Amino acid sequence: MIGTFAWLFHGPGNPIAFTPLPLLGIEQCAERRTKIGAGRGLTSGWPLVAIALALSVYAGFPEVAFFDGLLALVWAAIRASELRGRDLIGFVKRLAAGGLAGLGLSAPLLVAFVTYLQSADIGGHAHQYARDFLIPGLIYPSFVMPYVLGPVFAWANPAYDHIERFLIFWGNVGGYAGIAVTLLAMVGLTSRPERRIKIALAVFVLIGLFRTTGVGPVMDFVN
Repeated sequence: MIGTFAWLFHGPGNPIAFTPLPLLGIEQCAERRTKIGAGRGLTSGWPLVAIALALSVYAGFPEVAFFDGLLALVWAAIRASELRGRDLIGFVKRLAAGGLAGLGLSAPLLVAFVTYLQSADIGGHAHQYARDFLIPGLIYPSFVMPYVLGPVFAWANPAYDHIERFLIFWGNVGGYAGIAVTLLAMVGLTSRPERRIKIALAVFVLIGLFRTTGVGPVMDFVN
């Protein structure tokens, strides 16, 4: 998130602030019992899921909110695969309650959005952006070393870049992870605990990177 909010931030990044919130709600939904009262009662988690969904929608950029939802769906699927019987049924019920409540809270904006979309001019959001991508040779190095291409927009000058590669890159890049976070993620993948969720997150990140750099099959799959 640091690579998004501290660096070239603009409107599409707003829903990212709420990305961890549904994951916390899902974790609470997956917990069978509270630690209060000698283990009596069930944790719910569904109110947090509902609030997270609503906040992501109200953040105002549906494409990013959609990917937030996909990540939450992947996370929920992994947790569901670890549960059995009544635990699984309770988990699904709590998630469903949170999802329905979240849609209810989001309804005022969603109805207005869908109604306006029928006559709105949404420009490149209709078709163009489905096939746009960033140059792999620029995005991959900058993902771990953001200033490997120099200061922001420093070389986005026709005198140095007559085909405007750097201008396009800086105008569309969404953030970075950095060396430290990337190394920690790689180390985390080698440890045994929570293997399913780690592998799922790694695949999710790779799909995002491949889509961003225009890998054909991945673009088609995501679209």
